[in-house]
Amino acid sequence: MEYEFEDIAREIVISRLNESADAHTVAADVARAILVPAIATTRTQQEPRMTVVSVCRGVMEGLKRGGKDLPESAVALLEQMAPVAQESYLDGRDCKAWAMEAIVPVCRQELAAVRAALERSCEGDGAAFDRAVQTAGN
Repeated sequence: MEYEFEDIAREIVISRLNESADAHTVAADVARAILVPAIATTRTQQEPRMTVVSVCRGVMEGLKRGGKDLPESAVALLEQMAPVAQESYLDGRDCKAWAMEAIVPVCRQELAAVRAALERSCEGDGAAFDRAVQTAGN
């Protein structure tokens, strides 16, 4: 059985954007609020990677539909991966890579800006994002 969180994450983000002008906080809060319990409850039925990718893609799609700043929101989203990993007993590097995997297709038109924002936020994240872009292209 596959659990799909993309649609619900997208709809929650869109709804929350109507209540808050701070898209970065919305992205971070929604992702973390969904991911930790979703990983815990679906872990035996599907790989955590699928859950992380689905939630993060939904969050980014909601932001895109809301016309929000995707590069800075991607940074906020990725900053949540370490606490999500810790609370879910996962490797933080894996969670970050899975989140990047979700970000790439949503941000196709802004890959350079996303890469620059990630590199400014954390040295090395730009190179990791480049790998996610290359993997998505294959």
